[in-house]
Amino acid sequence: LFKEEGQEISFTAPVEWLSQLESDPVGVKSRRIHWLQRAIVLEKANKWEALLDWSRQWAESLPADVTAWHTLGYACIVLKKLDQALAAFLHTVQIDPGDIDGWSNLGYVNTDLQRYPDAIRAYQEVVRISPSDVEGWSNLVLSYESAGNRAEAIKAVEEVNRLDAVKAQELRSNLEHGGLGELDD
Repeated sequence: LFKEEGQEISFTAPVEWLSQLESDPVGVKSRRIHWLQRAIVLEKANKWEALLDWSRQWAESLPADVTAWHTLGYACIVLKKLDQALAAFLHTVQIDPGDIDGWSNLGYVNTDLQRYPDAIRAYQEVVRISPSDVEGWSNLVLSYESAGNRAEAIKAVEEVNRLDAVKAQELRSNLEHGGLGELDD
């Protein structure tokens, strides 16, 4: 740094700071931790409106942070703002198409909105990404059954059977008695 009168001012810094700058040039990690810590406090205190506002600010501040969008979507679910939750979870899978939680949450919200074809597509993506996801397969069974596609529901139960015979038997029993209820335990 040079002053107008020609005086030179020098600064020194630890060389380790250079590696930190290379790996996190704008302090995203520390900013992310700040947002996440506050979100955890708000969630534990059941301050859902405050969490919703905080999550919106977080997502605006760090738009590529999937956790910000998940937190926003979760707050929207609790507050029964399902269309907003849907938008948040759609954003998560746009950022990271391999985000199983994002796809699963899309399935959950679409099921609540009775948009069964969209729920089916979301759960199909879950099991495509993670073929051994029993919960994903179970939720796919629920979505097929809710959409009135019993044949596909039965095929999905067979996939569950490959992974968890007890869960598959529970699903078969529920299919036979016509009431699946919640399967995402």
